[in-house]
Amino acid sequence: IESERTLECWGEGQGTQAPDGELFEAIALGFDHACGLRADGTVRCWGGLSSDDECGFNKYDCGQGSSPAGTFSQIVAGHYSNCGLTTAGTIDCWGAGTTNDSVAPNWGQGIEPAGTFERIFAGVWHYCALDAAGAATCWGAGTTNDSCGGPNLNCGQAMPPDETSFKTLGLGWMHSCGVRADDSTICWGADRLGSGDLDAPPGVAFQQLTAGKNHSCGLEPNGAAICWGFVPCGGDGEDPCGTL
Repeated sequence: IESERTLECWGEGQGTQAPDGELFEAIALGFDHACGLRADGTVRCWGGLSSDDECGFNKYDCGQGSSPAGTFSQIVAGHYSNCGLTTAGTIDCWGAGTTNDSVAPNWGQGIEPAGTFERIFAGVWHYCALDAAGAATCWGAGTTNDSCGGPNLNCGQAMPPDETSFKTLGLGWMHSCGVRADDSTICWGADRLGSGDLDAPPGVAFQQLTAGKNHSCGLEPNGAAICWGFVPCGGDGEDPCGTL
C-alpha cells in the first residue's frame, strides 16, 4: 500500500492484478488472489476464481476472489479462502472450506466459529481468532492430530493449548505459535522435519509472530527478528537456509 493508499503489486499470478484507482487501508494476500479493505470497511477481492461452481478435490473454483457483503475491521487470507473480522466482532469467511472433506481445498476453514473476537490470523489451511480475554479459537485443518503427513493435514495446528491467554499468534502450514500473557512463546502442531519448528526461543518477549511451512519468526521490541525451524536451501547461495 503506497502513501496515497493505492496498491503496487509485483510477482506472478492473478493476485497481482490489483484494481486501478481503488484506495485501501489494508491488504490480505492468498494463493493467487488478494483482498483489500477500504476505509468504509467494505472489501474488494480479485484474482483466483469468483464463483464456487467447482470446489473439491483438485478443483479450486471456490469463490475466493469474490467480494463479501458487510463491513469489516480486519481481513486475512489463506489458500483458496479468506476470513474477516466484521465490525460487529463476528467472523465471516468465504472461498474454500465451507465443508470439511479432510482433503484440499476443503478442510472446514470456511466454517466460522460462533462468538465475538478481537483479532484474526490466517495459516495455509486453518485460521485462529483471539477473543477479548486472549483465548484462541481455531478452525480448519488440524482440529485433530490423528492423521498428519502427506496429503493428511490434521496435525493439531488448530488445537491451541487450553486455558491459555495469548497476546498474538502466528500461523503456518502444519504448526502455529502464540505469545502468551507472560510474554513467553509456545508452538503447537507438527515438527514436520524434526528441525525445531515448535522450539520457540525461551526468554524472548516477541511483539509479533509469523510462521511459514517449516519455520517461524518473531519480532523483538527493538525491531530485531529471530527465526527458528528449517528453511530449504535452493542451491543459490542465499542465506539463511537450513536449520535456523
